[in-house]
Amino acid sequence: MLEYIERAQSYVAGMTFEQFVADRKTVDAVVLTLHVIGEAARNVPSDIQAKYPDIEWVDVISMRHKIAHGYFLVDFNIIWRVVGDPLSRLKVGLQRIPIDQS
Repeated sequence: MLEYIERAQSYVAGMTFEQFVADRKTVDAVVLTLHVIGEAARNVPSDIQAKYPDIEWVDVISMRHKIAHGYFLVDFNIIWRVVGDPLSRLKVGLQRIPIDQS
């Protein structure tokens, strides 16, 4: 998830909302990264999710469902906002989870 957060944020770095919406490749890339992040969150075991309740698991997974099942209804204003502060908060939360190296 961390890799895809980095990707999404790098895709829009230095862009305005207007530039983002006008660049269909960037829109598509960001929407895909949010889909992947949501799918990965959906596969995080419930015991891990319970240990980190400050991470908005339901919201992350819900975003994936909205993207996967209603692409043509995706609001680019929401996508733009999500790539900002919410993804940054998710990144901070995920960085606190130890990665099993076994």
